[in-house]
Amino acid sequence: MVSTLTLAASSTSSAFFPLISDDTGTQGAGGNQLELDYLFQRQKNGAIEIEGIALDEENTSGNFLLSTYTRGLTDNLDIFFGASRQLSQINGWNNTEIGLKWVFSGNQSEGWSFATKPRIILPVTKSMQDSGLGNAQANGGLTLIGSYLTDGAELHLNAGYLSNHTSDLGEGNSQRTNLWSMSVAPVLAIDDKWKLALDFGLQTNPDQNSQYIGLAEIAVVYAPAKDIQLGLGIIASPAINGQRSNNGLTVTTGVTWQF
Repeated sequence: MVSTLTLAASSTSSAFFPLISDDTGTQGAGGNQLELDYLFQRQKNGAIEIEGIALDEENTSGNFLLSTYTRGLTDNLDIFFGASRQLSQINGWNNTEIGLKWVFSGNQSEGWSFATKPRIILPVTKSMQDSGLGNAQANGGLTLIGSYLTDGAELHLNAGYLSNHTSDLGEGNSQRTNLWSMSVAPVLAIDDKWKLALDFGLQTNPDQNSQYIGLAEIAVVYAPAKDIQLGLGIIASPAINGQRSNNGLTVTTGVTWQF
């Protein structure tokens, strides 16, 4: 199932790494891209008393490896495959996904361009879901992307939907099944090799504790070569107006290679 701990991982698996938001850029006909990322996530739930029952402060953490392969079918259409593996207390593969990115308007290299990105998330087994390794039902999502590029600066806007259907979780463990998100990411190109970015977003919390999760990220991208980019991002993800205080922190780093 999608938890607040793994939500950032699922949102970042095919984005404009290391950002939460994606851009409209595609690989071009015959182009390829391989992205390998590592995420460390920590979740802190505050102490609370509910109907006379005291719940102590709770801290959880997780380590994830993410990989995404993208192939350019045409100049404006990509297909991508994404997989992630959890490495911490529960060790195993999470849901894999397959999707498309289609740029339907504008120029990807200058000014405004717009794209849509549908994806299908394949199910894991029921026993894997019970262990905390994803959803045992198929799910789908759609993201609308707008990007504006000019000399020295970029702006990326995202609005998305993701279903969150699971096999029976048992009494008292229900989650929201419709997850909505939006984000905005201004990017500053310091020079030909370095980019500095901020990313701000809001998304539905799958957990019933609160309606929304806020997202705030600072990130840096370094390109040691024309077709290689290294990224580092730090993401804060607090639950907004939750019955119980809930704060997440994600540190992500990785490499992207075009070939």
